[in-house]
Amino acid sequence: MAITDKTRKLLWGRSGRSCAICKCDLFIDATTESEESIVGDECHIVSGQVGGPRHDPTFPADIIDDVSNLLVLCRVHHKMVDDQFRTHTAEVLRGIKADHERSVRLANVAAAQRYVEENQRRADVTFPFLCMAGLISSVRSNLSWNRTASRLQS
Repeated sequence: MAITDKTRKLLWGRSGRSCAICKCDLFIDATTESEESIVGDECHIVSGQVGGPRHDPTFPADIIDDVSNLLVLCRVHHKMVDDQFRTHTAEVLRGIKADHERSVRLANVAAAQRYVEENQRRADVTFPFLCMAGLISSVRSNLSWNRTASRLQS
């Protein structure tokens, strides 16, 4: 199986187009002579290849390419976690992924709140404002649920 377009969109969206470890931006702007470049990789937490980093023969094959088993890293950190797989275990990478995606969600909520506040001050209550207000409510509910789920797992 391969990573689907939908999974890629979810993965890159949740990662905020940044490396989960160093937080560097993984998009390089175009120049006058060259087009933009992507300097990040979609990395498997558990490898589907026998002998691959963090390969686990008991891991369900049908979720190897699922968004839950992938994270976005810069090429330096991708190489590091795969070469140093005894240090960067699946559990460690899942924690890095969860922390990074949570920080991206919080940054997006903060940006949406700033947008709403600016538009409220301007009394510019338009359709995009209503969409953002709904987004904030939805993300707050999701974050609350995630905190509850995390406590239950502990």
